[in-house]
Amino acid sequence: MKKNIFIVLSLLLTATGVSAQENQQALQKQTENAEVMGPPSNRPIVNASFSPRTTTAGKMVTFRWSSRNAYMCRVSGVPGVPKRPATSGSSRFKATKSLKATVRCDGYNDRVTTKIARLTVSDNSKPPVVSASFSPSQVTPGASTTFRWSATNATRCSSTGLVRISGTSGSRRLKPAKSGSVRVTCTGAGGSASKSASVTVKYKNPTVSISFPHSVFAKARYQLRVSSTNAKSCTFKYSDKSYPKNIGTSLVENLIYSSAGVIYQTAKCTGLNGKVVTSRHKVVVVNKVVYPPKIKSFINGDVINGQTKLYWSTSNADRCTLKSGSVSSNVPVNAYGYGATIPYNGRTFTLTCYGGNKSVSKNLFVPRPRVKKASGEVGLVEPMSATQDMAMDASTMSELDRQMVSDLANFEIDLNQRGVTHVLADLNADDYADLVIHRSSDNKLFVLISNNGTFDSIAREMSEVYGLEEVLEIHVDGQEVERVDLDLETTIIE
Repeated sequence: MKKNIFIVLSLLLTATGVSAQENQQALQKQTENAEVMGPPSNRPIVNASFSPRTTTAGKMVTFRWSSRNAYMCRVSGVPGVPKRPATSGSSRFKATKSLKATVRCDGYNDRVTTKIARLTVSDNSKPPVVSASFSPSQVTPGASTTFRWSATNATRCSSTGLVRISGTSGSRRLKPAKSGSVRVTCTGAGGSASKSASVTVKYKNPTVSISFPHSVFAKARYQLRVSSTNAKSCTFKYSDKSYPKNIGTSLVENLIYSSAGVIYQTAKCTGLNGKVVTSRHKVVVVNKVVYPPKIKSFINGDVINGQTKLYWSTSNADRCTLKSGSVSSNVPVNAYGYGATIPYNGRTFTLTCYGGNKSVSKNLFVPRPRVKKASGEVGLVEPMSATQDMAMDASTMSELDRQMVSDLANFEIDLNQRGVTHVLADLNADDYADLVIHRSSDNKLFVLISNNGTFDSIAREMSEVYGLEEVLEIHVDGQEVERVDLDLETTIIE
């Protein structure tokens, strides 16, 4: 290594015209320094640049280079640079054409680094040539596109439109919200030139839909919903005779048609792409059939110590009132155990129910005799019924003790079974609750007369009875059922 350093330094000093004695002294000094410091082990670091990097022909340009960890550098491609190797330096010259400068520096331990610098020189006799484009040039909303531009014979460029640029070449990525363009203008020694590029944002076609029942009742309220996609404005017509209503892009409201007829609703929307779409919806409006209210049954339970419970069921009724004497009260349209007080000699109740613009009334007289009858004939003044699938409530269980439920199980009758309905009534006036049961699974009617609170037999069993409401009267003598009168004008006599 010492020998190599000596030879290189000798060549350098000889090339510069230094005397042999001075050469010998310099070489000795450099060799001593190399022996003391030792060779650097790092790779050479090189810097090289033109100032300015872009210019026009005839302008002055400066080239500079520098290095570290290098003992020799060679420069090529730049006019005016000294031929002898140097680790740093500069050269100022008049630009005539574009250049590529290469700086190659040698370091110790055979390490080499190369740096390249470029000078762009435009021809001052030619105008700029500009190119600009979008890729892709057509996108959907929210999609990306890339704008690219470049220019020759130009020193600077500017733009107007969707993108702002700087420099004579480059690219920009963007997501345009609408269609647009960019105009790039570049200037140089030979004048200026412009280029435009456009991007189209293509929207999907609009859609519109109407949600409303196809068949409605007149004077009834229904919800209307109009919705759209890819639309900027919409109108809606409630019928062919109405004026269009501006609804933006959607509509939700309650709608009532006052008269019967066939109506066509129309929704029209203009899309973001300018296209128009229309939707028509047919609606048949009919007058609602109002059925009069009906009291299906109105009966009472046993009178015990002056207390009883009333049972009634209705259909097509909006509200009901119960009147006794001069006192009238609002009551439910169906009741299963409405408490009432019965004085001696009985009390008459009037049930009135209302539906639409009509009403219906039924009277029920609940007796309370002062003297207990040994036997006799008790009629149920009104047809008996109970709501289908009615299970025993707490009040019923208080009247039907567990022994009674056990008695009914002997006859394979379960009051809690689906489709089994029943009515409690003292049919023979012995102060014990008797049972009238209907089972819808086989359309059978059972009449059970209590024997001092126990049911030990079925007093009467009938087939083809389709509900308790068909029963008009039950005639009882003691423990025997003499006759059951049905609402179908059929009388069975035993």
